[in-house]
Amino acid sequence: MGICINEAKLILGIKKYNHELGKVATLGRQYLFLKDNEIRTTLSSAGISSDVTESFLKTDHKYCERYLELLGATDVHSLDASSYENATIIHDMNFPIREDLKFQYDTFIESGTFEHIFNFPVAVKNCMQLVKPNGYYVSVNPANNFFGHGFYQFSPEIYFRIFSEENGFQIKKVILYWDNGKGDFYELKDPKSIANRITLVNTKPLFLSVIAQRISDAEPFSKKFPNQSDYSDLVWKNESLVNNQAFPVKGVLSSVKKMIPKSIKERILKMRSNAKIILSQTGSLDPFHYKKIDKD
Repeated sequence: MGICINEAKLILGIKKYNHELGKVATLGRQYLFLKDNEIRTTLSSAGISSDVTESFLKTDHKYCERYLELLGATDVHSLDASSYENATIIHDMNFPIREDLKFQYDTFIESGTFEHIFNFPVAVKNCMQLVKPNGYYVSVNPANNFFGHGFYQFSPEIYFRIFSEENGFQIKKVILYWDNGKGDFYELKDPKSIANRITLVNTKPLFLSVIAQRISDAEPFSKKFPNQSDYSDLVWKNESLVNNQAFPVKGVLSSVKKMIPKSIKERILKMRSNAKIILSQTGSLDPFHYKKIDKD
């Protein structure tokens, strides 16, 4: 778990929303995996002088705290289940956090920890509750091709359903990228908005990131737990399509498509036929689902 060049760019990207890091919480004590030239580039883009940067490079920068402070963090706390890396707060995220930790942080950063925590729903709720209203949440987790790395790999649907208005959040971006810093960034569409699953088969390790803002003090999952949108918004709302019987999602989606007016179908087909399939290190990405974005 740590901050590489892509994660650093995501953190820097928060500034585009006029947000300062302020008081920061990290899940686990995050390593700083940036090379010296990457530190110079990212700090320069944040307006840090070369003298300050060179002075920082001469210090022990195994962990991320001082780097985040240079980017604007006023204080950095880390949460971990073990004290072996001297985390600020020792807490097993499989269990709910203490009341005094809620709404205490302007920014939350998680980079490669959730996949190692068994009780993910409790862990993600804990982390959401750390964030103050108007604060920002940045998380990066394995997507494809991390078999055996942790307990889980993640799909875009879970981010879109978790970071919803009813849970107190608004998504700014969900981003897919290749893991070594050389690949492109792709912004993903919400499966609910296009009534289709966002899928990808490829051969390279991929990461999935969410940038979200807390917009209220609503307690996550207090009203209901997230459901996958193609079930809750298509299948369950169109019971006549399934005749109260188990019905493959593919068959249901096919039935729903038959209900779409011909003019709308033609417009969608035209959009997709005019768009070229994007070929990259991530595999073949349908531009109807993925949009290439600037990494900086």
